[in-house]
Amino acid sequence: MPAKQRVSWGSLFSEINLPHGSLYLEYAREDNPNETKSGAALYLNANALLGAFSLTAEFKDYDRFEQYEGVYFNNPPLVAREHLYTLLNRHQLVQNTNDETGYACEAAYPVIKDGVLTAHYSRTENHQQERLFEEFYSQFEWTTPFDWELFGAASRQQDASARYLNLVGSAAAEVTDFYAVKAIVEHQHTRRLLNDQQFYSQAVTLGLSHAPNWTVSLLTERTTEQDLSQKLWAAVQVDVNFWKNFDLSLVAGSRRKGKICVGGVCVIKPELEGVEATLITRF
Repeated sequence: MPAKQRVSWGSLFSEINLPHGSLYLEYAREDNPNETKSGAALYLNANALLGAFSLTAEFKDYDRFEQYEGVYFNNPPLVAREHLYTLLNRHQLVQNTNDETGYACEAAYPVIKDGVLTAHYSRTENHQQERLFEEFYSQFEWTTPFDWELFGAASRQQDASARYLNLVGSAAAEVTDFYAVKAIVEHQHTRRLLNDQQFYSQAVTLGLSHAPNWTVSLLTERTTEQDLSQKLWAAVQVDVNFWKNFDLSLVAGSRRKGKICVGGVCVIKPELEGVEATLITRF
């Protein structure tokens, strides 16, 4: 068997800063002698600032650009909104840099004092113009005169398998100089495209935190999905930071199996029935 030849990457980028915005362009190529065709990636970003109004637009075209043998040296931009909330995050875009083109646009404006309204749209297709992912998303964030942080969001996501309608609401407040409480409520309606199966999922999170050391949260989720025998999950999660560089997370109870995505790279969190401990160190 002939030895594999070395794979190389290279890129060029240009950035222009203007009085009321900026432009960014980057083009990269992957030279892989072991393949019949070299890979390429193009990314464009434009920002405009008009007083308090901001507008962002992005474009991508990735072709045969997955890193060699699954090693990710530098993921290109996702060009879709990344979500921190459980149900929204579970169905966001899974990046495929071998065959992906798309765009995203986002606008934000402070409609009231300390209250910002954001609207977002993104769409990703393959090079055969088949839709892989599409999302309409809007959110409103408001810090009240009493320093409560209120958040509300609505979203319509669609991938190759299903359509998801989402509502999210959260409220956070400082009880003392060190203690804070937070509540999050999520609601999602799913319609599977193949068989038109429909069901609901809800998630509720209640948390108490002591800055900057620890957070205790109650995590609950329920669903009406017909294919699942278990319909309700509940767990207590304790997150502790100690010695500045150590983060310990303990989860006790039950957790639904699901996808967690960061930057388009997704992992499946397994079903949990018991106790899970995770320790992260930074040096």
